[in-house]
Amino acid sequence: MEAVPPLQLFDRRRERDGSAAVSNRSSLCEGRICNRRITGDEYAAGKQLMCGLLLLLLLLQTGHGDCCVEEERLALLHIMAHMKSFDQWNNNSIWSNFDGRERYKCCAWDVVRCNPLTGRVNELKLGSLVGRDYDDSPQNFMFNMTLFRPFSQLMSLDLSQNYINGFVESNELADLTQLQVLDLQDNQASGASSIEVLCKLKNLKELRLGGNLFYGDIDSSCLLRNLTSLRVLDLSLNNFTGKIASTLANLTSLQYLDLSDNNFEDTVFLSSFANFSKLETLALSRNRLQVQTENSLWQPTFQLQTLKLDGCSLNKPEGAFPRFLMHQYNLSRINLSHNDLVGTFPTWLLTNNSHLSSLYLKNNRLAGNLHFPVYANFSLSELDVSSNEFQGKIPENIGHKFSGIWCLNMSGNHFEGNIPISVGHLRNLRFLGLSRNNLSGELPRQLLSDCGLLTVLDLSGNRLEGDLIPEHMNLTELVFLKLSNNMFGGTVKGALLEALGQSPYLKCLDISHNKIIGQLPRGIGNLSNLQVLSASGNLLEGQIPTEICNLSSLQYLDLSQNNFCGPIPSCSNFMYLEYIHLDKNRLTGQLPHELSSCSNLKLLDLRYNHLSGNIPSWIYMLSSLTMLLLGGNNLHGRIPHQMCQLTSLNLLDLSRNRLSGGLPVCFGNMSLGMRMFDYHDHQLYYGTTIFGVYIRYSVNPITLVVQFLAKNNHLSYKGSNLQLMSGFDLSCNNLTGVIPPELGHLTYVHSINLSHNFISGSIPNTFSNLKQIESLDLSFNNLSGTIPYQLVDLNFLEVFNVSYNNLTGRTPDTGQFASFVESSYLGNPGLCIYAVNKPCTPENEMPPSSPSEEDDGDAGIIDMGDFLWSFGVSSIIMFLATIAILCINPHWLNFVDKYILWRLPFPMP
Repeated sequence: MEAVPPLQLFDRRRERDGSAAVSNRSSLCEGRICNRRITGDEYAAGKQLMCGLLLLLLLLQTGHGDCCVEEERLALLHIMAHMKSFDQWNNNSIWSNFDGRERYKCCAWDVVRCNPLTGRVNELKLGSLVGRDYDDSPQNFMFNMTLFRPFSQLMSLDLSQNYINGFVESNELADLTQLQVLDLQDNQASGASSIEVLCKLKNLKELRLGGNLFYGDIDSSCLLRNLTSLRVLDLSLNNFTGKIASTLANLTSLQYLDLSDNNFEDTVFLSSFANFSKLETLALSRNRLQVQTENSLWQPTFQLQTLKLDGCSLNKPEGAFPRFLMHQYNLSRINLSHNDLVGTFPTWLLTNNSHLSSLYLKNNRLAGNLHFPVYANFSLSELDVSSNEFQGKIPENIGHKFSGIWCLNMSGNHFEGNIPISVGHLRNLRFLGLSRNNLSGELPRQLLSDCGLLTVLDLSGNRLEGDLIPEHMNLTELVFLKLSNNMFGGTVKGALLEALGQSPYLKCLDISHNKIIGQLPRGIGNLSNLQVLSASGNLLEGQIPTEICNLSSLQYLDLSQNNFCGPIPSCSNFMYLEYIHLDKNRLTGQLPHELSSCSNLKLLDLRYNHLSGNIPSWIYMLSSLTMLLLGGNNLHGRIPHQMCQLTSLNLLDLSRNRLSGGLPVCFGNMSLGMRMFDYHDHQLYYGTTIFGVYIRYSVNPITLVVQFLAKNNHLSYKGSNLQLMSGFDLSCNNLTGVIPPELGHLTYVHSINLSHNFISGSIPNTFSNLKQIESLDLSFNNLSGTIPYQLVDLNFLEVFNVSYNNLTGRTPDTGQFASFVESSYLGNPGLCIYAVNKPCTPENEMPPSSPSEEDDGDAGIIDMGDFLWSFGVSSIIMFLATIAILCINPHWLNFVDKYILWRLPFPMP
């Protein structure tokens, strides 16, 4: 028998049944009312009648048109007035809906959706209506929830991104019993009471609370126990605590779950989600969780689209790559970064998920060569494998495998060889990070000419060579260019700056620590939007061009460790400048007065140049200054008392100059160490629209590094470690007078160096108040008296040096002083040193009270006064003899000069 398709079989039965009904019509309808067959005309007429009745009913129900119920209309006007009062900018076009006749058509407003049958409001989209305050600071916006009382049929409420700080009468939310969707994300609301109110909204299907300041133990809350119908739950970016594994057990209808960026502590077995068959998005990132995915008895019933488990201590301690992902085929976004995962690159993940668009595996321990799938993946747009242990060459075909990629980050691995030419085929590429590898060779021409959308290019920390940037560069969208720590040579050509000048968005240019020679071209002033300029550690020479003053947006300037000469440019329009590094050059002249206009300046480093003149009295105008480093110059005169007005100062280096006079007494009023240095990695934020989605990310172009002499060493303080250091270095000057006792008020200072001066008097007893001091160097001065025994209370003191003074008495022998060696006290003949068990005689243990108390019969004891007198005369004679010899024989003079240079602790610039 021939098979009949189902549709044809149905048509044949209909024809057969219809013909039978017609033939038997008379017998079936005779003598009674029957279900006779309706003709086509009758059916059409009935259909028209029914449509007319429905239309009439609809018109009766919606007689107000765009006008909603009066009670709700008035409530909407009150809500809008309430929100508008907190909109400082008042530039939202939505407010124009409430003027004129439009105020009566509330159902036609963009933010309102009404039920077409009842005319009642069932959806309010009030997100992003209120901006921040003028100074970009949070404002006290307390939303009055009583305004929603009339909306008995409200099903969806969106109040996201309004900078709401909290809610007045939040219990009013409980009366919105029909509510199914509630979006409060990206506000600043806090507290736990508002959360408990939500427990009564048992019809909720979508709850978005991400990006707030809510807190509380999720275990003890009724929130997740009561809302069992939830399909979407977003609690990310809050301060919730507690265990989550057992709390989520009843929410088996979830499709979207985001608990990232909280303080949850738990061991989560992914097998506990076995019954979540509808789950598509799972995000548990950046909590205090330990997520275990490996279970041989468990097979997932869900097919995820988004998985974010970065920073989840995944599969500790083994760090096995999650094998359950082998059964996932719909993945679009994956982030498994910061987990110490081991193994090789998961090529199978790309093969199994042809729609995968985002793969983040950074900061793990994945190793081996990088292998890509056999077939090209045109969906992949983001690939980040940075900070792993991959090695070998970057695959030559990378540009053909992922032609749609816009973000490629392979920094911090062990890749070697050349940058593949096929990278130039990535025409959508916007972010390329290949820093901190072992790449060599020259930059491929195609990368610089064909990737016209490139905005971030970071190739720092490799062995790349050749011209800095070939002149055929065509990167007009460039924002961030970092080529530091390579082997690029040649000069900074004017053509290069002209090419960079075609990039109107360029904010960061870092070419530091290469082999670049020549002068800095005047065309540098054309990069008008530049915020970061770093060319340190090269062989640049000549004067710093005055055109650099045109960079009015500059925030960070580093031209240190070059051979620049001449004066510092007199720039008066650096209103945003925060960091100036011009150290280790050959700059001359005085500090230009125009620097006083840099009101935001935090760091001024001019060390190891040939600057002269006085420290200017206008220095106090740099009110934001936290680090003032002027050591190793030819500055002279007195330290201006105006410097004491730098209330934010943490580090002060005036060493190796020719400063004279006494220490300002007001130094004791400075805040050295009292205020924490507000350091943040110098970030630039970059935003772009990719496929209709605005993506914002940050880059850290510069990590601040400052060297400071402490604990007898030049220590480097990097990044956030600068918050741990405070002190001042006035060593190697011509300072005189006594140490002001007021310096003992610097209770938070960590390091003080007054060595190699002509300071006299005694060590102040007030130094016992320096409770945070770690290094105290008073050597090579003319100090006298005893070492205050109260200093034994300085529990953090690691380095103490009072050598080559005129101190007497017994050294302290308890606390930290029990560990100091003899070199800390050398050159004090009258000092009884505990560290070497030197016997203490009455003369050096305690100063004599009167001549009558001396033992005239003890001829073996040297009279201290006679000793010092004879020692001084002998020293003068030897000094004069040495001068005479040097003047007679220039060969010895040259030898002495070389010896002095060899003994200097710092290289002369």
